[in-house]
Amino acid sequence: MVCLRLLSSADPEVVRSVLGTTTLGRHIEDTRMQIDLTDEEWHTVRLVLNDYLTQLRREIARTEALDFRHALVKREEACEHLLDLLVRAEE
Repeated sequence: MVCLRLLSSADPEVVRSVLGTTTLGRHIEDTRMQIDLTDEEWHTVRLVLNDYLTQLRREIARTEALDFRHALVKREEACEHLLDLLVRAEE
C-alpha cells in the first residue's frame, strides 16, 4: 500500500489551474489530504498521469494563444509534481 499525503504547499496558481479555486467549499490553500492507494491503484494513477502528460505536451507545442499555453504549462508542472510525489511515496 502506498500512502500519499498531498499538501497545498505547491504554488497556489498551479493548484488552482488544475483543481479550480475551491474544493469542498474550502480554499485550495487550506486543502490537505491523504490518499491511501493499493499497489494496483498507485500503478494506474501513475500510468494515467504519464499518458495525460504526453498528450498535454503535444497540446502545449501546438498552442499559439499565450495565455492558454501558460495555463497548460502550469497544469503540466502540477502533473509532474504529482508524479514526483507518487515516486517518492513508493520509496
